[in-house]
Amino acid sequence: KAKKRKRGVQIDALFMKQLRDILHHAVGKREVLNVAALTATLVARTGMSLYIAHNMGNTISQFCQKNWEGTLQSITRFGTVSVVAALLNAGLKFLIHALSMNVRQKLTGYAHELYFRDKIYYRANKVSGLTSKQLAERAADADGTHVDTSVVKLENADQLIADDIEKFADVCSDLYANLLKPVVDFVMFSAQLAQMMGPAGPLGMYTWFGVATVAISKVLPAFGKLAAQEQALEGRFRAAHAELIHNAEMVAFLRGEQPEKAVLDGRFAAIRRHVRATLQR
Repeated sequence: KAKKRKRGVQIDALFMKQLRDILHHAVGKREVLNVAALTATLVARTGMSLYIAHNMGNTISQFCQKNWEGTLQSITRFGTVSVVAALLNAGLKFLIHALSMNVRQKLTGYAHELYFRDKIYYRANKVSGLTSKQLAERAADADGTHVDTSVVKLENADQLIADDIEKFADVCSDLYANLLKPVVDFVMFSAQLAQMMGPAGPLGMYTWFGVATVAISKVLPAFGKLAAQEQALEGRFRAAHAELIHNAEMVAFLRGEQPEKAVLDGRFAAIRRHVRATLQR
């Protein structure tokens, strides 16, 4: 039988369910308060940007009219507001990092709790079994029949807990800020622009942005999938080094330096080929 084609990461009901399960263990009252403070700071910064733009226009107008007293007042207001804006930017960065660390703390604690339950740490690292890739291939060959998942070997557990959770927390905090800021900017700047130019101005501009976004999405490759593949290769490379450290005495006794070196070089060569292929796209 022909093997089924492998599907990439799909944003479907299963993905959303898994994401909800993760966020259920990652978000608590502290994180909700952090998100609320982050939202308020983003709104305040956008409002401050509008005020600065209005003040700069007023400064130029006063200068062109040779109203030196009004110009000096506008410059003074700009200096005062700039200090507040700098504090808002610093607070925004602090809140983003704080949210990332809080999410990472909760997920890492939950992962450690599961990792040490029923000696999972031992089975994950010492008991041989199928890798997730081999399990997927067996499931494809089974053509819908039941596949025993108890024999699955957890690959690169150290990277999953130490690195991937950190990356997930960073992405979550950055994603929220990067998604909310355009929404706030869109609403507030559109209202200001519509007040000055009428509804046709922002409508035409955002229509052009939409067309350009669709065109770019059709041209650019799937960088998310490529990044996931790179992380998987990095995990295999790191796991090979960890395995060498663990078996260093046996390797030295059997004089297996060259085979081990070949394994490490091969894992790194796979990373290099993948990165070069990504850059050439």
